[in-house]
Amino acid sequence: MIRAWHHHRLQSDAFVCVRGMIEVPLYDARDDSRTRGELQEFFLGDQHRIMLFIPPGVMHGYKVIGSEPAYLLNFPTEPYNRAKPDEYRLPYDWAIKFH
Repeated sequence: MIRAWHHHRLQSDAFVCVRGMIEVPLYDARDDSRTRGELQEFFLGDQHRIMLFIPPGVMHGYKVIGSEPAYLLNFPTEPYNRAKPDEYRLPYDWAIKFH
């Protein structure tokens, strides 16, 4: 399963994969960032227990890797607003431009 690409204008995310493994690519699209334009990939889960903090303006998504299901917990800094979601999406294959 692939779920990408999106960013938030207000919300930060904190991802923890509690079972299985996921790959999380990040692309820094923030104008005022010293890492603007950089693409990074992180692996979270059974083999690498970390919490990944994703600030507003950083494009991100995730892909389950391996043959086992993965369980991802997200701890966002803002409550979900159904009337006006803070989620801005791009096509899943958007990152292919970088390779």
